[in-house]
Amino acid sequence: MRGAQAQDRRWRRRGALTRDGVAYQLTLAALDTLAKLYDDPLSRFRFEKMIVYRRHAHRADSSANNSKRELSVFHQP
Repeated sequence: MRGAQAQDRRWRRRGALTRDGVAYQLTLAALDTLAKLYDDPLSRFRFEKMIVYRRHAHRADSSANNSKRELSVFHQP
């Protein structure tokens, strides 16, 4: 327990209140990075493509053709 309290003190000195505060700061940093990537059209396309492919990866019946069709629907201008 002593080690955990010392770690909490170190994090408090860095401006985060607790371990949850550190996780929150890291989450904000990750969201900020994703937002910057999302502003770049090419990165945005890659990011959305990754989401679509991941979303359908767990389906046993989804073929490559099915994923491509859903990707094209996802990217209508």
